[in-house]
Amino acid sequence: MNGLVGLIIDDEPAIRHLCKRLLEQHGFRVAVAANAAEGLDIAGKVLPDFVITDHNMPGMTGIQFCGELRKSDVTRETPIIMISGSGLQDNDFPEDCRPTKLVPKPFSLATLFKAVQEVVEEME
Repeated sequence: MNGLVGLIIDDEPAIRHLCKRLLEQHGFRVAVAANAAEGLDIAGKVLPDFVITDHNMPGMTGIQFCGELRKSDVTRETPIIMISGSGLQDNDFPEDCRPTKLVPKPFSLATLFKAVQEVVEEME
Protein backbone atom coordinates (compact mmCIF):
# COMPACT_ATOMS: atom_id res chain seq x y z
CA MET A 1 0.00 0.00 0.00
CA ASN A 2 2.99 2.30 0.34
CA GLY A 3 3.09 5.26 -1.95
CA LEU A 4 -0.66 5.68 -2.38
CA VAL A 5 -2.01 9.13 -1.57
CA GLY A 6 -5.11 9.64 0.51
CA LEU A 7 -6.86 13.01 0.79
CA ILE A 8 -8.76 13.59 4.03
CA ILE A 9 -11.43 16.31 4.09
CA ASP A 10 -13.13 17.12 7.37
CA ASP A 11 -13.97 20.35 9.16
CA GLU A 12 -13.06 18.79 12.53
CA PRO A 13 -9.30 19.02 13.21
CA ALA A 14 -9.35 15.99 15.55
CA ILE A 15 -10.89 13.77 12.87
CA ARG A 16 -8.37 14.96 10.27
CA HIS A 17 -5.52 14.28 12.68
CA LEU A 18 -6.72 10.77 13.64
CA CYS A 19 -7.36 9.76 10.03
CA LYS A 20 -4.00 11.15 8.92
CA ARG A 21 -2.14 9.22 11.63
CA LEU A 22 -4.01 6.03 10.77
CA LEU A 23 -3.12 6.22 7.09
CA GLU A 24 0.48 7.25 7.69
CA GLN A 25 0.95 4.31 10.08
CA HIS A 26 0.01 2.06 7.17
CA GLY A 27 2.42 3.66 4.72
CA PHE A 28 0.11 6.05 2.89
CA ARG A 29 1.08 9.57 1.96
CA VAL A 30 -1.62 11.96 3.15
CA ALA A 31 -2.98 15.36 2.17
CA VAL A 32 -5.58 17.11 4.34
CA ALA A 33 -8.19 19.79 3.81
CA ALA A 34 -10.44 21.58 6.29
CA ASN A 35 -13.36 21.97 3.88
CA ALA A 36 -14.64 20.71 0.55
CA ALA A 37 -13.54 23.74 -1.48
CA GLU A 38 -9.98 23.34 -0.20
CA GLY A 39 -10.26 19.61 -0.86
CA LEU A 40 -11.20 20.20 -4.50
CA ASP A 41 -8.21 22.49 -4.93
CA ILE A 42 -5.83 19.95 -3.37
CA ALA A 43 -7.37 17.05 -5.32
CA GLY A 44 -6.71 18.86 -8.58
CA LYS A 45 -3.05 19.36 -7.66
CA VAL A 46 -2.21 16.13 -5.81
CA LEU A 47 -4.47 13.70 -7.75
CA PRO A 48 -5.08 11.44 -4.74
CA ASP A 49 -5.61 7.73 -5.13
CA PHE A 50 -8.67 8.02 -2.87
CA VAL A 51 -10.53 10.59 -0.77
CA ILE A 52 -12.02 10.33 2.70
CA THR A 53 -14.58 13.08 3.24
CA ASP A 54 -17.17 14.00 5.80
CA HIS A 55 -20.73 14.36 4.54
CA ASN A 56 -21.82 17.25 6.73
CA MET A 57 -19.51 20.24 6.34
CA PRO A 58 -20.17 23.96 6.21
CA GLY A 59 -20.16 25.63 2.80
CA MET A 60 -20.23 22.51 0.62
CA THR A 61 -21.51 19.11 1.70
CA GLY A 62 -19.78 15.84 0.92
CA ILE A 63 -22.43 15.14 -1.72
CA GLN A 64 -21.71 18.46 -3.42
CA PHE A 65 -17.99 17.72 -3.19
CA CYS A 66 -18.54 14.34 -4.89
CA GLY A 67 -20.45 16.05 -7.69
CA GLU A 68 -17.68 18.58 -8.24
CA LEU A 69 -14.93 15.97 -8.10
CA ARG A 70 -16.77 13.87 -10.70
CA LYS A 71 -16.94 16.83 -13.12
CA SER A 72 -13.19 16.81 -13.70
CA ASP A 73 -11.66 14.36 -16.16
CA VAL A 74 -8.61 13.86 -13.92
CA THR A 75 -10.55 13.13 -10.69
CA ARG A 76 -13.76 11.60 -12.05
CA GLU A 77 -12.76 8.05 -11.14
CA THR A 78 -11.20 8.83 -7.76
CA PRO A 79 -12.72 6.54 -5.10
CA ILE A 80 -14.53 8.43 -2.34
CA ILE A 81 -15.06 7.13 1.18
CA MET A 82 -17.74 9.25 2.83
CA ILE A 83 -18.23 9.48 6.58
CA SER A 84 -21.79 10.32 7.55
CA GLY A 85 -23.71 10.69 10.78
CA SER A 86 -26.93 11.39 8.93
CA GLY A 87 -28.06 7.79 8.51
CA LEU A 88 -27.61 8.01 4.75
CA GLN A 89 -27.75 4.90 2.59
CA ASP A 90 -26.23 4.36 -0.85
CA ASN A 91 -29.58 4.98 -2.55
CA ASP A 92 -29.86 8.43 -0.88
CA PHE A 93 -27.19 9.78 -3.25
CA PRO A 94 -27.66 10.93 -6.83
CA GLU A 95 -26.03 8.35 -9.12
CA ASP A 96 -23.26 10.74 -10.23
CA CYS A 97 -22.44 11.69 -6.61
CA ARG A 98 -22.51 8.25 -5.00
CA PRO A 99 -19.48 7.52 -2.79
CA THR A 100 -17.47 4.36 -3.32
CA LYS A 101 -17.85 3.45 0.36
CA LEU A 102 -20.08 4.89 3.06
CA VAL A 103 -18.89 4.78 6.69
CA PRO A 104 -21.56 5.65 9.28
CA LYS A 105 -20.77 7.72 12.38
CA PRO A 106 -19.83 6.93 15.00
CA PHE A 107 -17.07 4.87 13.46
CA SER A 108 -13.97 3.12 14.72
CA LEU A 109 -10.60 3.60 13.08
CA ALA A 110 -10.67 -0.13 12.29
CA THR A 111 -13.95 0.30 10.37
CA LEU A 112 -12.57 3.27 8.46
CA PHE A 113 -9.36 1.44 7.62
CA LYS A 114 -11.33 -1.59 6.42
CA ALA A 115 -13.13 0.71 3.97
CA VAL A 116 -9.75 2.06 2.81
CA GLN A 117 -8.41 -1.48 2.34
CA GLU A 118 -11.48 -2.45 0.29
CA VAL A 119 -11.08 0.61 -1.94
CA VAL A 120 -7.36 -0.08 -2.43
CA GLU A 121 -8.05 -3.74 -3.27
CA GLU A 122 -10.61 -2.67 -5.88
CA MET A 123 -7.99 -0.39 -7.49
CA GLU A 124 -5.50 -3.26 -7.91
